[in-house]
Amino acid sequence: MESLISANSAVECSSLSPTAPIWQDVLAQAITGELIAAMNYASLSEICDDPEEMADALEHAEIERGHAARFAAEGRKIGVETSNNVEAIHWKRLRDAFLRRIAARDFIGCLIIQEIMLESFAVASYARVGKAAPAVEEVDTDREIKSARLKSSLPSC
Repeated sequence: MESLISANSAVECSSLSPTAPIWQDVLAQAITGELIAAMNYASLSEICDDPEEMADALEHAEIERGHAARFAAEGRKIGVETSNNVEAIHWKRLRDAFLRRIAARDFIGCLIIQEIMLESFAVASYARVGKAAPAVEEVDTDREIKSARLKSSLPSC
């Protein structure tokens, strides 16, 4: 997976941890994944015939945008500015595959890409990062892992 940070990224804190660039990249990847998920759910809402399914997809899109915002806020707490790059190769491939399923009005195909491919990547990567991070709280590896991701696991500035 390619890095989403630039060599001259801005930081808010004058005494950064030596691991700050690592956390900056981890958070950038997480933010990008959350934004891809938000875009996917918004696109999914466009092919929903049932108003309740449409509303559910839009609600999920908003939740994913909230996750991205919380990751960015956690980065600011530790003094790193994070970026996102939804055009990065890995993310673009997932998004393009999802859009092909949207074009085909393949609701099940969309769910496979979003819920299995993208969400399983998120759960696996967050669980892995959580094990490597200091002061990790135990979390269940279910859908609610998103609300607890990296919380209390990022070093203080």
